[in-house]
Amino acid sequence: MRFLSFLFSAPSIAFIPKGNWPKDAAVDIRPAPPKGDGVFSKQSIPAGTFVCRYQGVVLTVEEEEKLYPDRYPDYCLQISPNLSIDGQNSNHWSRFINHNENGNLKIHTDAEQRTAYFTATTDIAPGDELCFDYGVAYFVFRGITPAPATESRSLELPTESMAEALAQVPPSTPRSRPEIRAVMDGSEPIDVKKAAFLRGLDFYGGVRWMADGETVELPTCLADKKTCVFNFSEVSVDELA
Repeated sequence: MRFLSFLFSAPSIAFIPKGNWPKDAAVDIRPAPPKGDGVFSKQSIPAGTFVCRYQGVVLTVEEEEKLYPDRYPDYCLQISPNLSIDGQNSNHWSRFINHNENGNLKIHTDAEQRTAYFTATTDIAPGDELCFDYGVAYFVFRGITPAPATESRSLELPTESMAEALAQVPPSTPRSRPEIRAVMDGSEPIDVKKAAFLRGLDFYGGVRWMADGETVELPTCLADKKTCVFNFSEVSVDELA
């Protein structure tokens, strides 16, 4: 999973270890139809408790694109604009954690330590499945449908021009100042540029389309840590850049 809408957040200081990481929660891996396998707790986990790290190989953007030149990778979790953790071949159970819009886990990322980890957002009972919110873009960009009862937000693309932009292979996803400038200076239509910037923003905050298909919400704006809400048709390219 290339978690395009994963919000890489400030780490919780309580869980940044000075030595070893806390012990992982005890879990079972078993079928969770129709999602495939899932992760189920074998113990009570109080809210706020460390659950596990997301484990895999740390990749740069260039390494990721070489490994997955023609598709979004399914298990790459972005921890900074230039780094991701690829759990594709990991033997750790964190790669089996499924999506739920109202999941019981929160993901924390720390680019300096090149790591990501989960904490419980609510009290978890033995037998509960562990889930977290992949974000709408994960499904929109892949053209797949979430499992029933795990997602209530709209997965519809708002305009034809946006759909055309998203259909580009590989899609333009500016992640650095030179790439942003290249999009700004390009000859593409305005909506195509907007779509590119939304994909870029998805590395910094989970882009969510509201039910009207025009309103876009960013749960966190890096500049002021507040929620951003704007209309796709009305927002300018400069504002998105």
